[in-house]
Amino acid sequence: MSFPAYPEYRDSGLEWLGKVPAGWDIKPLKTVAAYNVEKLPDTTDPSLEFRYIEIADVDAVTGIGALDIYDFENAPSRARRVVSPGDVIVSTVRTYLRAIAKVPASEELTIASTGFCALRASEVDCGYLAYAVRSDHFIEDVISRSVGVSYPAINADELVTIKVPVPSQAEQHAITAFLDRETAKIDAAVAAQERLITLLAEKRAATISHAVTKGLDPDAPMKASGIEWLGQIPAHWEISRVANIFSEVVEASDDTRPVLSVSIHDGVSDDEIEEDDRPRMVVRSEDRSKYKAVEPGDLVYNMMRAWQGGFGSVRVRGAVSPAYVVARPAAPNWAEYANFVLRTPQAVTELKRYSRGVTDFRLRLYWDEFKNIVLPKPPANEITEILDHISSVTADLEELEMRMTEATELLGERRAALISAAVTGKIDVRGEVTADNVVSLDEYRAAVGAVAIAQLGKMGRMAVMKGGYLAEAYAGMRELQGHYERNAAGPYCLGVVQGMERGAADRHGIAVRESEGKASYDLPAGFEIPTAELRDRFGIDRANRFLSLLTELSEFSREGVEAIATLYAAWNDLLASGGEVYEVAVHREVLDNWHPEKREKFNTDTLTHWMDWMRRNGVVPDGTAPRTDHQAGLEF
Repeated sequence: MSFPAYPEYRDSGLEWLGKVPAGWDIKPLKTVAAYNVEKLPDTTDPSLEFRYIEIADVDAVTGIGALDIYDFENAPSRARRVVSPGDVIVSTVRTYLRAIAKVPASEELTIASTGFCALRASEVDCGYLAYAVRSDHFIEDVISRSVGVSYPAINADELVTIKVPVPSQAEQHAITAFLDRETAKIDAAVAAQERLITLLAEKRAATISHAVTKGLDPDAPMKASGIEWLGQIPAHWEISRVANIFSEVVEASDDTRPVLSVSIHDGVSDDEIEEDDRPRMVVRSEDRSKYKAVEPGDLVYNMMRAWQGGFGSVRVRGAVSPAYVVARPAAPNWAEYANFVLRTPQAVTELKRYSRGVTDFRLRLYWDEFKNIVLPKPPANEITEILDHISSVTADLEELEMRMTEATELLGERRAALISAAVTGKIDVRGEVTADNVVSLDEYRAAVGAVAIAQLGKMGRMAVMKGGYLAEAYAGMRELQGHYERNAAGPYCLGVVQGMERGAADRHGIAVRESEGKASYDLPAGFEIPTAELRDRFGIDRANRFLSLLTELSEFSREGVEAIATLYAAWNDLLASGGEVYEVAVHREVLDNWHPEKREKFNTDTLTHWMDWMRRNGVVPDGTAPRTDHQAGLEF
């Protein structure tokens, strides 16, 4: 899509900005917005509760994530900046992270870290202000003025002297509406790509796990291994202790060997990590005789990260840290095969059981414990076939993942470029947005509400709410702008469900009836699901994705709908918190960390059933959906 330029431009007087439309002003931020208006005093009531926004809660694209609740007495010392809906927060520390967002509507008191500069629009539209300070030009100016190398920061008083383009109010509204619509489309496309990438990663892990523990022949007779975490194995396979396959090796290195590292994601590196790429806390000794020598074919693991999958098979001659264990196999290919086995979710759980330490952060897996772990032992020729199969399959999957990642990056670049072009006047979007094509929040919620009530209304309000949550979380309909809590019946947002019901009634004639605290719905005569309206509001892809899901859900029980929505939310929250997530962790999150009633409704068998259905049908989160509140202490 191409957009016209403005008919006339003038010099902005700013080198980084260049020319702007002739009718636009250029003003310092402090003249169009107040900043850091409110702050909690030290005399604040210790029991005062609030939602707290810290730097890590803000993403340059998705905005503000789920927030923890604190009382003043136990809150971080930086929790002082009072913010209101519509305020725009700009991080003044680690400015390269681009932690900038508009504060969404909420009835709860919200406090931001003093590491943010909170802007309250006075002479400009708050939506336009949020986009203006997210433009590449503005951010680059902020970064250039920041002081410090490892922790660059800018003073708020300095930040608000930066000048921004200021068009007329009518143009601001047009630009904001245009960018709201266009970025929502891009964000939905990005979310779809990321879901596919997640599915590819899961397929890769499942392929490897099955190959190394069950073999390649689907018709092979199976037998019980006698090992709980391993389960059934091919009948002609054996099992063996690590000590019968590997021997610990402790050989001093020399100056000719590169120092290799072990990553929980990538295994053993093939060359020495450069100084600039090394984690800040890793200090390397100049005396390489303190390191352990390794040879191609060795198995290496980090004693402190083994329980997280910190294993790798060595491919080059080198050296590793004294904190690593080096195990040399008695036969070829065993290190690579064992590496794949030990990275499976079941094996990682077993490794953690054998590790010693008071807390997870102190767990260590010593050779004396590791050597007693039991592994499956296929015939040598079968190990070769398994490794060849894994290499072939993963190469294809990695090629697909690379293409999808490149597509996602291009979409992100387009999003940033579109924002910058619109707020600096490089493109004229006034003709793109009129009173006829600007869609309000009520209209978005009305369209989703009518569909959800038509398909799930017979199950009651909570099922309709789950339809609304999945519209935003699964179908990518971020325009709903929900802020979801962990309710007894699943993810819940009062604003979303009220908007869905109100819109369905006002715009589609659906009667909402209340009786003893429960809702029922009556569809008008001749009612048809507003498919065309939904596609017009959200685009064909997202609309079809939502319609297809609700058609499936309409065949399930209310409990099934609740299970799917709750599992999706818990799964997404764990992914958003970082790290690899296993099925048992999702079950635990639902049963132990959601709401006491969940244990009365569900058990691991029912949750496994619904997670299997979700995987088969691609209803799998990627960590980018809105997170549910009250998540302190997420575990993996």
